[in-house]
Amino acid sequence: MKNLNYNNITIKTFAGLEGLVAKEIKLLGAEDVIELKRAVTCRADKALVYKMNLYLRTALKVLIDIHKFRVDSAQRLYTKVQEINWSAILTPQMTFAIDSIVNNAPAFDNSNFVSLKVKDAIVDQIRKEHQIRPSVDTDNPDLRINVHISGEDCDISLDSSGLSLHRRGYRISGGEAPLNEALGAAMIMLTGWTGEKDFINPMCGSGTILIEAAMIAGNVAPGINRKFGFMRWLDFDKDMWKEIFKSALADKKEIECKIIGSDIAGESVELAIKNIERSRLTDDIIISRRDFFESKPVLKPSLVVINPPYDLRIATENIDELYQKIGDTLKNKFNQSEAWIISGNQTAIKQIGLKYAQKIRLFNGPLECTYRQYELY
Repeated sequence: MKNLNYNNITIKTFAGLEGLVAKEIKLLGAEDVIELKRAVTCRADKALVYKMNLYLRTALKVLIDIHKFRVDSAQRLYTKVQEINWSAILTPQMTFAIDSIVNNAPAFDNSNFVSLKVKDAIVDQIRKEHQIRPSVDTDNPDLRINVHISGEDCDISLDSSGLSLHRRGYRISGGEAPLNEALGAAMIMLTGWTGEKDFINPMCGSGTILIEAAMIAGNVAPGINRKFGFMRWLDFDKDMWKEIFKSALADKKEIECKIIGSDIAGESVELAIKNIERSRLTDDIIISRRDFFESKPVLKPSLVVINPPYDLRIATENIDELYQKIGDTLKNKFNQSEAWIISGNQTAIKQIGLKYAQKIRLFNGPLECTYRQYELY
């Protein structure tokens, strides 16, 4: 893999977060940044690919584009895949897996067939050259290959991330309705907060938003506690990675604000504490079991971020009343602060009863949500 071209990169993300990903990769030094639907493309090099995996908070995958072509049949797919020199990327002793996505492709009924055809092309080429074949491992492969067919356009790429980048490594369990870590980070970044004032997250659930806030305020790289796919590649530059990782450790800073979380459910608080311990941020987060509606007045300007139940995945007795009480509590107890609330219940959030300064469309998994800012001054 000595001649692998890292120049053309595709970063996958959630719908609505493309602008944040574009901003993040520009700060890392990416060039020719283009926003697409649920993806951003750019030009980079090997070092920048390593950095993107380590530092990106709102991305899901960093893919290295290695071949693009038109495809109108299974035979053409097989032939074009064999144009790639797979022996420079994959040895017979390595394992691999193929993730295929097919959209509006007349020549292909489903993604499983595409994966099978690509697998055959790769295995046949390597077996012809080495007389033995590599094995498929869908769970923990040495190399993960991404195939995307849209109409007759086919893109083949290598997945440098391995596990999705939202898998930071700190979550034991997400509880009943977990918030994706990349979305949690995005919610904080959209407020513009970087630790200038206290951060409050009532209804904290399993602690995802609290941990992401502490990582942002402490300038902690979100991938600092995990491994990546590129570490098992033939061209992995261990010395380059050591320097990048060492620099990330040195970039950490002391958190000067308070990061405060609470939840009325004892089991949620216990789970959050375990996740916080795994994130190694115990000293930076204050967490307790508490009813948000019994909050003491907060006189110091703070940022309040709330992810209340939507009455879709978590049942509540009266969702409209719950949201009305949230609005009343914010108005009466947090009147020098700024609040942001995300909800997938477009009707219930209107019961907040406060005028919002702005609203942003986000997706919590497949669920369309509204994310609203309330200025409580």
